[in-house]
Amino acid sequence: MLHGYTVTTLKKPTDSSCPNNLFQWKHEQSLIKHYLHIPILGIVMSKFTAYIERDPETGFYVAVVPGIPGAHTQAETLDELQKNITEVVEMCIGEMDPRTRKLLPEFIGIQQIEVSV
Repeated sequence: MLHGYTVTTLKKPTDSSCPNNLFQWKHEQSLIKHYLHIPILGIVMSKFTAYIERDPETGFYVAVVPGIPGAHTQAETLDELQKNITEVVEMCIGEMDPRTRKLLPEFIGIQQIEVSV
């Protein structure tokens, strides 16, 4: 906690029912990254959803932020991936027209489905 705001980080799931190639954010087992909102500095941060998986061929972690064109990256470690995807989202949002920023999709949730294969 920092000034009443929650900061969360990536961690490997410890639950054996979670596939090895998926990683969760600590907060509510979702893929939400919570950013700080520090009004004193005039900085307003937003929440975005990142889908993270591990590429089976390269072993790299891959992150995609649905709804933001061009917001994807990869890295060898989860720490590096978190840094990279944050930079990419900041860059993509920074290059957007202010009217387009207002039209970004709202995150509703993640639902797992089960299918027979």
